[in-house]
Amino acid sequence: SGYHPVRVSEVYSQCHVVIKKFGWGHFSTVWMVKSRRHDQKHSAAPSTPKSTGAGGSNPMQYLALKVQKSAEHYTEAAIDEIELLDCIAKERIRCES
Repeated sequence: SGYHPVRVSEVYSQCHVVIKKFGWGHFSTVWMVKSRRHDQKHSAAPSTPKSTGAGGSNPMQYLALKVQKSAEHYTEAAIDEIELLDCIAKERIRCES
């Protein structure tokens, strides 16, 4: 039930490349990742960097990847956090429209 070992330049979900560690705490580690995805409708909370990817036309997308400890009570806390973040995202969309 410890931390999953994450290394810089590892790729997750075939599109998220680990850039650096943002931080860690009792429940998880948080990593900066660069998305390789060209279809941005599937990506969560993109940042807005000015540089472009290898193709030159699609902006690179930087995201935070949170790696939760695996014990069951940590998993429950992570699910609660996802539900809270989903609620915040929906409210943000509602307020912006």
